[in-house]
Amino acid sequence: ASAQGAAFGSDGWARASVAIAGLEGARSRAMIALADLDRLLVDAAVEGGELDRIAAVRNTVTAQVDEQNSTIESLLWSLR
Repeated sequence: ASAQGAAFGSDGWARASVAIAGLEGARSRAMIALADLDRLLVDAAVEGGELDRIAAVRNTVTAQVDEQNSTIESLLWSLR
């Protein structure tokens, strides 16, 4: 990361912080999608609907969120 080791408040640190905030925004949208998928799973379970396809998509989105969490955590660590 070009901001690794950059002083707190420096231009490099600020640019990296803004970029990380953008990633956090994307992660937030993915988490909203997870909540929607959870609601669909509950509705399908109550109504006797198809659970497997919804669960498969939810698993994919969960893996993406996990990867985003790992990336964001790593980037935040590099700014310390």
